[in-house]
Amino acid sequence: MSEEKKTRKKKLLFRYLILAACILVVAAITVTVVFAANDWFRSDITIDDVLDKPKPSNPGNTDNPGNTEDPGHTEDPGKPNEPDKPTGNETTFALPVSNPNVINVFDFGKDVSLGHWHFHTGLDMAATAGTAVVACLDGTVSDIVVDDKLDGTTVTIQHANGLKTVYSYIDLKEGLKKGDNIKRGDQIGTVSEPEGAEFKQEAHLHFEVIENGEKKDPAKFLDIAEK
Repeated sequence: MSEEKKTRKKKLLFRYLILAACILVVAAITVTVVFAANDWFRSDITIDDVLDKPKPSNPGNTDNPGNTEDPGHTEDPGKPNEPDKPTGNETTFALPVSNPNVINVFDFGKDVSLGHWHFHTGLDMAATAGTAVVACLDGTVSDIVVDDKLDGTTVTIQHANGLKTVYSYIDLKEGLKKGDNIKRGDQIGTVSEPEGAEFKQEAHLHFEVIENGEKKDPAKFLDIAEK
């Protein structure tokens, strides 16, 4: 009888050890998946050059390197013409599309098109294809990427005070080019048909705000209600 009890205890202990090992394996797999997903997002769903910190346009002004205004500047006729730097004082953002309907916010979630979980770094605003897309602030077109497989056509505008705005999934306005000076409310394109990494969504503008090299929640800059 004593031998039978010992055998039962050994079997029970063995089962507990197996259960504990399974729990540890599941925990390790979960941690690995979370960190792998985070690393994939950082390396796979970024737009070229949008995380580069903007350089001050007036390197001689050490009191405020983020200020691109130079009120004392006069043109030197002996030097070649260069694109003007953004100098607008307007800080109130214009809506990039009229009557936008927010369908995807700046948050961690599942990509309905690609089926993976990641941090969505912008604000998706549904709008009929062909709706005008305008610049939110005065600035200079710092980058244009056409027909990217993930982001479609993207326009990046450099503004004063270390701000950039990024407009993806648009059809580019004819003639718009890198280096163009843009005023608040100027049209830069129109909303395109669904495409790229968000092709399963309805037609929309993917809009991002970058402040001193860091992506920010665009909703904090816009007078807009999430629906």
